[in-house]
Amino acid sequence: MPKRLALSAAIISLVFSGCTPAVQTPIGQTTTTTSMTQTTSVGLTVNPPAQTPVTQQITSPPAVNPPVTQQTGFKTYTNANYGFEFTYPENLTPLNTFNAYNHLGSTWRFQAPDTSKGIPVVSILAYRVENIPNYPRYFDTEMRIGVSKDPADVRDCLLPDPDNTITPTQQTINGVTVSVIPIEDSGMMQYLEGTSYRVVHNGMCFAIEQLKNGSDYRDTPSPKDISDSVLDGYTNQVADMVQSFKFTNKKNPNARRLFYDENLRVFVIAKNRCSGNNRNLYAS
Repeated sequence: MPKRLALSAAIISLVFSGCTPAVQTPIGQTTTTTSMTQTTSVGLTVNPPAQTPVTQQITSPPAVNPPVTQQTGFKTYTNANYGFEFTYPENLTPLNTFNAYNHLGSTWRFQAPDTSKGIPVVSILAYRVENIPNYPRYFDTEMRIGVSKDPADVRDCLLPDPDNTITPTQQTINGVTVSVIPIEDSGMMQYLEGTSYRVVHNGMCFAIEQLKNGSDYRDTPSPKDISDSVLDGYTNQVADMVQSFKFTNKKNPNARRLFYDENLRVFVIAKNRCSGNNRNLYAS
C-alpha cells in the first residue's frame, strides 16, 4: 500500500476509535476559551476538548480617603466674600455652581422657593457613580453651601419648609449654633437624604448641606455591586467637611437675632434676648 494511503487509513482509524490525543494544560496555568476546529485529510472535522473560561475579577472602587480631621492630604477652602472656611480632601474639587442630578435640584438650598434670591456659593462632590444594572444603579453624595441676603430667606432661614413636619434641633459647629433640619424624600426605590445646617450670620442666611441621592434597588448580586460600607465612607467624607466649617469674620453686633418661642413654636426676630419661654437660637 502506498505510504499516503497508509497514513490516511491511520488517521481515519484514530478518529473513529476515539483515540484523538487530548490537549493538556500545565498545572497552575489558566486558559482562555478559543473557537478552534481541526480538519483531517479526509474532510472530517475534529473539535478539541472544551476548556474552562477565565473568570474576571471585578474589584470595588478604591478605598475612601481618611477623615478630614487628619490634615495630611487635605486643603482648606476659604471664602473671603462671605467669611467662612472648611477643609476637604485634596483629590476633590470645589465648584461655584450646584449641578442638578436626578432628584437633586440646583437651587441655593434644598427646596428653596422659586421667589428666593439666594445664590450657590460652593459645592464639593465626594462621589458619583452610574452603575446600571448593578447596585446602586446611581449614587451621589456632596456638600453644598448657599447664602441669601433676601429678608424673606433670612426670616425663614432656621425654619423647615412647609411640607417638612420635622422640628429642627440645634447643634454647635466650631462655636456656632446652627439649626439642624433633616432632609428626607424617597419613593420607587430611590431616595434623597441629608441634613441642612442653617445659621444667620451678619444678616445673611447660610445653608450648609450634606446630601446623598441614589437608588436602593437590588437585583441579583453581582461582582460589580458597590457595598454600602464603601458608599457610607464617601458620605462620611461629606459629613467631615461639614463639621470643619467655621466663620472667619467677626459677627456684626447690629445683626438681628432669632429666638424660638416655646409656646407658639415659631421663630421670632429681636435685637435683644427675650424673656420668658423664648431662648436664643444662635449667636453668630
